[in-house]
Amino acid sequence: MIVTENQQTTYEEKDRSFSGKLTGILLSKLESGNEKMKIGMLTVFKHLINAATESMQDKQEVVVSGLKMMLSEQNNKLKKVFAQVVIAMAHHGYLELEGGQQMIEFIIKQSALKNDPPGKKSPDPEYVSNQALRTMCDHVLQLLTTTVEDMEHVLWPYLLELIVPEQYTEAQGVVCKCLSHLATKKRKEQTEDYEIDFETQANIPKPEALIARLMVLAGRPQNGRNRGIHVLTLMQGLVPNLNENLVELWDTVIPKLIQYLEDASKKNHWTENWEDLSHKQRRNKRGNIARVDQYPSHSTNHGIKRKKKADELNKAELWDPHSDLPPDLLHCRYLDITFLHAQLLHRFTEGIKHTCNNLLFDLNTGEKSEVDIERTKATLMLCYGFVALFSLQYLIVSRMEATILRSIQPYFANVKQPVNGFLSIEEKLLLENMEPSSNNITDFPTECVILAKLVPRCTDPNIRVRQMAMDCVQCTLRIASKIAGNSMDQPDQMIDALCTLKERLEKDDPNVLFSVINDLAKVIAKKLPSGQLIEFLDVLQEGLLDPQSHSSSGACVVLNGILKARGNEVSKQVSTIIGYLHDKLGQIEFDQTRTGTLRSVRTLSSHHLTNVLKALLSYPLPYDSNIVAIWQILSQDAMLTSGFTDQMLDMLSRQLPYEEKKDGERTTKIATQTPLAVTCALKIIFDVEESEEVVKKNYHRFFSSLLIRIGSSIDCKPPKPVVEEKESKPKEKKKSVPPPSSKVPVPSLAAVEAFRSFLQRSKSEDIIEGLDKEDCWEMFEDEERYPESVTILCRYLVESAVGGPYISKIVTSLASGLSSLYDPQRVTVAAFFSELINLKCAGNDDMIEMVMNSLLGRLVDSSHMVRMLCIRGLGNVASNEKQQVQQYSTTVLSAMMAGMDDKEDPEDLITTESMSGLSKILSEIDESHIRAILINVSLRIRPCFEKDRPAVRAQAFILFGNLSRFGDGPSKAPFLEQIHSNFVSLLLHLNDPEQEACKFSLRLLGPLLESEAINNKFQKYLLEDANLIYGEFMNDLAKCIIQDFPDKVNFYVMGCISFYKSMWSEIKCNAALFTALIILLKDQSPSVRAAAAEAMSLLYEY
Repeated sequence: MIVTENQQTTYEEKDRSFSGKLTGILLSKLESGNEKMKIGMLTVFKHLINAATESMQDKQEVVVSGLKMMLSEQNNKLKKVFAQVVIAMAHHGYLELEGGQQMIEFIIKQSALKNDPPGKKSPDPEYVSNQALRTMCDHVLQLLTTTVEDMEHVLWPYLLELIVPEQYTEAQGVVCKCLSHLATKKRKEQTEDYEIDFETQANIPKPEALIARLMVLAGRPQNGRNRGIHVLTLMQGLVPNLNENLVELWDTVIPKLIQYLEDASKKNHWTENWEDLSHKQRRNKRGNIARVDQYPSHSTNHGIKRKKKADELNKAELWDPHSDLPPDLLHCRYLDITFLHAQLLHRFTEGIKHTCNNLLFDLNTGEKSEVDIERTKATLMLCYGFVALFSLQYLIVSRMEATILRSIQPYFANVKQPVNGFLSIEEKLLLENMEPSSNNITDFPTECVILAKLVPRCTDPNIRVRQMAMDCVQCTLRIASKIAGNSMDQPDQMIDALCTLKERLEKDDPNVLFSVINDLAKVIAKKLPSGQLIEFLDVLQEGLLDPQSHSSSGACVVLNGILKARGNEVSKQVSTIIGYLHDKLGQIEFDQTRTGTLRSVRTLSSHHLTNVLKALLSYPLPYDSNIVAIWQILSQDAMLTSGFTDQMLDMLSRQLPYEEKKDGERTTKIATQTPLAVTCALKIIFDVEESEEVVKKNYHRFFSSLLIRIGSSIDCKPPKPVVEEKESKPKEKKKSVPPPSSKVPVPSLAAVEAFRSFLQRSKSEDIIEGLDKEDCWEMFEDEERYPESVTILCRYLVESAVGGPYISKIVTSLASGLSSLYDPQRVTVAAFFSELINLKCAGNDDMIEMVMNSLLGRLVDSSHMVRMLCIRGLGNVASNEKQQVQQYSTTVLSAMMAGMDDKEDPEDLITTESMSGLSKILSEIDESHIRAILINVSLRIRPCFEKDRPAVRAQAFILFGNLSRFGDGPSKAPFLEQIHSNFVSLLLHLNDPEQEACKFSLRLLGPLLESEAINNKFQKYLLEDANLIYGEFMNDLAKCIIQDFPDKVNFYVMGCISFYKSMWSEIKCNAALFTALIILLKDQSPSVRAAAAEAMSLLYEY
C-alpha cells in the first residue's frame, strides 16, 4: 500500500473531525495487516502526529499504548519506519507519557544490533541491513538528545539504566555520547535534576556498578564505534554523582586520557599502552572503585579485569594484620559478601540444604551426618570474630547487632552471661589502654552531638543526674576550648560559671530549673561553633520526645534560646527545621513541651519571617492541627502578625487566583495553591483574639483583598491534593501527626469564611447582622447573584460605625482591581463602586469624582458584566446632589447612549441598565441638557418596546414616559410626533406582563396629547393598582380617538398592521381589536357601527 501526499492530506482532514475513530482504525489495521499495510499505517501515523497536532492532543496516550505492539517487531523495514514515527512522537511530547521510555529502549536495541551474517545478500531492493538500521538509530538518539528540548527529563537519568545490561554493549558508544552531553551540560549549569538519588530511583544501577561498567567500557576504547572518548567524557560529567572522592582525581586525569585518545596515531602496542595508562589512573584512588567482578560475563573486556585482579592479589600478599598500615588498606570491601557466605553456612548447620559452592570455606556438601556440626558452629563464630576484629569500625558497628549478634545468639540461648563481668572487662581494657593521643587534634566534630544529648538530662527529675549532666557539659566545653588552642589554665568566665549552675540544680523548683536551663542555653549559644549549629539543633529536637516531662521541657527551652540568639544563621535550613518541628509536634506527649516548641517556631519566625511563611504555606490543605497551632501561636505576636499579613496580602494581589483549563468548549477554573493556602491561613489568624489590633489597623487592606478574593474564587474548583512523599519514620515513634481531612477546601467557601472571621475580629457586628438579614453569605458563592451581594455589602459598610471611616482607604485599595486581568475581580470592584455612587460616597465629593472616573475608564471593558455595572454606577449619580448631577450630566448621558448601542450585549443587560440610568438622570437635569438628544433617545428606545425580555420592555416604556418631562417646551412638536408614533405600541402592551410600565408612561404622556378626554381616561383608569378591563377600556378609548384624532386613524391602523405578525398572541389580538374599533366604529352607517359593537362583544366573550 502506497500512501500519497493527497491521501495523507485526506487523513489529516478526517482526523480533525473523527480523530478517535481514525486512530482506532489505524491501530487495528496495524495489528492485523501485512508488511506493506503496516508500513502504510506507520507512515499515516507519522503524518498525523506532525500535521494534526491539536486534534491528536487527547489521543496521545492511546497512540503510545497502541504502538507498543511494534516494539517486538523483527522486520528491519518496519523497524526503520517505526523509528521515524518515534522521532515525530518525540517532537510533539508523546514520549513524555507512560510508555515513552520503552520507545527510547527500542531505539537503543537497534543501535546494539550486530552486523548481518556473511553470505548471500537479500534480493529485495528495499532491504534494510542491520548496519543501516543501527546507523540510523544512532543518529535518531543523538538527534533526540541535542535538538528536542523537552526530551531532557525523559532521557535523564533514564539512559543510565541501559549502561550496565550486556545486551546493549554494542550501543554504549552512542548511549555514552548522549549521556555525556546531558551530564556535562547539567553539571556545568548545576541544574536541580543533576543530582541522582540512587535510593529512590531504584532502577538506576548503584554508583559502584556504574563505575565498574564504565571502567570496563573504557578498557576497549575502539570498540562500540570508538566509544572511548564518550565513555571518559561521561565519567567526568557524572563523577559527582558516583563518588565525591573521585571528583578531583578524575577532573585531572580524564582530560589527559581523552587527549591521549585524540592524539593516538601509533597503532603498534596501542592496546597495551592504553591498559597501562588507564590502570595507573585506577591505582591512584584505590578503594573508591567498584568491584569489576560484577561483570564476569563481559568476555571482551578481560584485559582490564586481569589488571585489577593482579593488583588486588599483590596487595593481599603484602598485607599483615599486625602492621601499622592505614585502615583503608585492610580490604574490607568484601564485608557484605563475607556476611552472606557466613549466613549460608549458618543455615547449613541448621539442616537447610543450600548449595555451598564458591563459599569462603571448602565444605563437603555430602551427607549431613558426615559433617561435624559442633566444629562447623565453632568455625562460624570464629569467622564472625575475625571479621569483627579486622573490619573498619564504622563498617562493623552497623552490622554488629543486625548480623553478627543475631546469628550467634541461638548458641547462647541457655547460657547466663554475667553482665557485671562484661562491664568489668570493659573497664579494665579502657584503663589499660588509656593514653594521651599523640595526634594533633584540630577540631571536635562531635561536640554538638554530645551537648545536644546532655541538655535533656540537665533538667532530669533526678538531682544526681542533673548535676552529672552539667559536669559533662562543662567538660565538653573545656575540651572544645583546649582543641581550639586555648590553655587549660586560661580562665573562661562562661564555662566556669557552669559550676554555679550545677549548685542551683540542687533545687527542684521549676522556676529555678527554668532559669538554669535558660542560662545554659546562653552559654551553649555563645560557645557552639557555627559549623555544628545545624547538627546540634537536629539532635536536640530528639530531646523534645524525652519520656521525662522536665527533660523534654528543658530541651525545648534550650532550643528556643539557641534560635533566639543564633537563629539568623539558619536561613537556608528554615524549611527543614519547620518540617522537623512539625513532625515532633505530632509526637510530643506533654502540653508544656508542645507550647514551648510552638514558641520556638515563633522565635525562628522573628529571624526569617519570609522563609517561615513560605514553609508553612507549602503544607497541604486543609491544614492539620499542628500547622493550625503554629499559625495560632504566630498570631499572638502583633509584630509577627503584621509582617506575615503584609506579605500574605501581597501574595493575594500578585499571584494568579486560578488557572483555566479547557475541555473542548468548556472552561474549568481551578484555584491555585498559594492564594488558597493564604486564605485558609488568614481565617486561622482572624480567629486568634490577639490579632484584633493588627486587623483594625489594616481594616481597609483586609476588606478589599478578601472581597476581591471572594470574587476570584467563585465557580473555582479546588486544586488536587498534594501527596507528600515522606521518609519512613522510626519504629519507636509513639504517635504520628494527626492526619487532616483529605478533602481540599472549596475556594469560594474558604474565602467567605475568612471574610466573615475578619468582620468578627474587627467587631463589625452591624455589617454581619445586615448580611445575615439579607441572606448574603450564600449569595457570595453564587456567580449570578454575587454583584447583588457586593451591592448589599457596600450599603452596610457605609452605614457601619466600624467600617464606615475606612471607606476612602477601601476605595483606594480597590481601585487597582478595575485594571485586573481577571473578569471576576473587575466585576467585584465595579459592583462596589456603582453602589457607592448611589450612596453618595458617604458624603465625600472628592471620592465621587475618583469613582466616576474609574467607572468611565471601564466602559470599554471586555466583560459585558463590567460594562453593565459601570453603566449602573454612572446612572446612580442621579442620587447625589443636584450640583454634581449637572456636573456629570453630559458625560453620563453620552455613556448611556453608548450603552444602548452596545453590540456585545446578548442578554440586553447593558441596554436595560442604560435605559434605567437615563430614567434616573432625566428626573434631575434641565431641559437644555437633553434637548439635543431628546428625539434621538426616543428613536433608540422604540425597538426595545418589542424585545423578548419583559424587563427590557418595561424600562423602555418607563424611559419614554420620563421623556414627557421635556415634551412641553421647545421640543414639544417633535416629541408629540414621537408620542403618536409609539401610541399604538403603548396601547397594545397595556395587558403586557409588565403592564404597570405602560400605565405609568401613558399617564405621563396623556397631558401632551392635547385631548382632554383621552387624558382623563388615562388618569382615571390607568392606575398602578387598578384592575384594567382591556376590552372595555379600548372600546371607550377608540371613540375618543376617532373624535379627537380623526386624521390619525389611518396612521394608527397602519401601525396596528405591523403587530399582526407579533410573536405574542395577546398583542396580535389587541392589534385586531384596536383596528376594528377605530375603523368600524367610525363608519357612517348606524347599522354597521351596531354590528361592529355586537361582533366585538361576542369576540370578547370568546
